[in-house]
Amino acid sequence: MFFTFICSLSLSIGALPKIESYHFTSMGITGELLIWTNDHRQAEVAFAKAQNIFSDIDKKMRPWGDSDITRMNQAAGENWVSVSDETLSVLASGQKFSQQSQGLFDLTFASLNSNNKYTKNNTSLRNP
Repeated sequence: MFFTFICSLSLSIGALPKIESYHFTSMGITGELLIWTNDHRQAEVAFAKAQNIFSDIDKKMRPWGDSDITRMNQAAGENWVSVSDETLSVLASGQKFSQQSQGLFDLTFASLNSNNKYTKNNTSLRNP
């Protein structure tokens, strides 16, 4: 999977803007951030902020290591687990979308994981 995010930073009068392109990986997905600007330093700051957001999401929601998701899965049915507000929001949205789609959207990962062997060492998914 590959995602592209585009944003436009404020332009100053004078130089024509150009596209600054930055690539990153989060949860096994390659992403690209395109920033239309004429201020290279401002683009680098924006990219660093975006990269921090994706890194934070990755740490909280990846299916391996010490994340909210792995702690929830390990304690499933036995203990309560504290999770971040972001993780709780994603889970609540997933449940809402599942209800609205009458189950067509399924936030659970187990069936996808067992079919694709998605792990820390294998982060690519095969096509169905």
